Amino acid sequence: MIDLKLKSLTDFFEKELLKKWENNYPIFKSEEVKKWILHKVQKYVEPGRNPKKFQVAGYLKFLQQYCDYNECEDPAELLRENIDSRNQRLMIYLRKLIKDGANEATVKNAIQSRIKSFFSDRGFPLSDGMATVQSGMNIDEIILDREVIRQIQARLERPEYRIILKFQALTGLRISDVIDTLTSGKYKIEKHKDHYFIRNFRTKKRQVVINFLFFPTELSTLLKATYGDLLELDLTGLFKTRLGTKINQNNYLRRIKAIIEELDVEGNLKTHSFRKWFNSQIRRLPEIDTEFKEHLMGHRGLALSKAYNNNLKDINWVYDNWIKIIPHIGINTEVVDKVDVEILKLKKEMMKKDEQIKILLDKNIQTEKKLKEIEDKIKKFLQSNT
Repeated sequence: MIDLKLKSLTDFFEKELLKKWENNYPIFKSEEVKKWILHKVQKYVEPGRNPKKFQVAGYLKFLQQYCDYNECEDPAELLRENIDSRNQRLMIYLRKLIKDGANEATVKNAIQSRIKSFFSDRGFPLSDGMATVQSGMNIDEIILDREVIRQIQARLERPEYRIILKFQALTGLRISDVIDTLTSGKYKIEKHKDHYFIRNFRTKKRQVVINFLFFPTELSTLLKATYGDLLELDLTGLFKTRLGTKINQNNYLRRIKAIIEELDVEGNLKTHSFRKWFNSQIRRLPEIDTEFKEHLMGHRGLALSKAYNNNLKDINWVYDNWIKIIPHIGINTEVVDKVDVEILKLKKEMMKKDEQIKILLDKNIQTEKKLKEIEDKIKKFLQSNT
């Protein structure tokens, strides 16, 4: 017998989380919106995927903003419009977003699709819209520097978010590898000399194995302060929200973008920008072999010689080369300019010479005094004998 009982959202999510969505997105109180979300979640989990990974907030956020703009408390009200009115309303909204400076790719790809999704799911599809743009497009991209990263980090209120940032900026991992691959249960942390590392880390996108994923000290220090002994740490427990659910990419990105707005930094920021920061720092180092840089980035290098492949499997060789990049990728550490070092060295040498000159001058003064005393004595002697 076929089970015709329909699932509800409480079968997928905790009541506390549903209440949070209602508080953050008032449209979630609408029965039509709940049916829409339920249908999307059911389709998402059909292949066996975890429903908690479905980005509910991402769907609600853009529809909520659309309703706020149209001064509509329940988007179901808009379903009753004729097709021409629905289409015109959408186009006016999308054009306004782009005119006001919103990222074109986000508007055409993400925002448009979420709004259309609601209408289509409820049986009132929109036939008009903007053509999507190339996936991954990042117009007016922000090129991060150390100071901006520091300011973003300082404004992230929880250590879990700061750890995500540091993993990307200090190891060059993609955001999916930080949040998903790292916590998959396949890895554990080990230690070599003064640093912690993960062995044979396989990237999600390219399936490239980074033989030894080392952690700079400032990353491992923050991990220790947050989670305790790293050698005993269960990585599956990383990156939890206050409700015990896992931090997702969209939630993290929203926080980062909000901080960028607070800092009044113009341009578009993606989580990938932190990986690009790492890449840009190691690219500047001529003393580091190109193939080794590619390996650290999780890229498929050129055809490597057997000897080079053997080097990459040698933890001591990797460590000795990796340690050279540490001064250049740090966020909370200062990079000492070689020019400054030379200047300091010259200053020390000059100070030393000045000191030597001072000693010589002092000696000359003392000698002159003694000579004067002798001269006076001779004069007195000659005078007494005349």
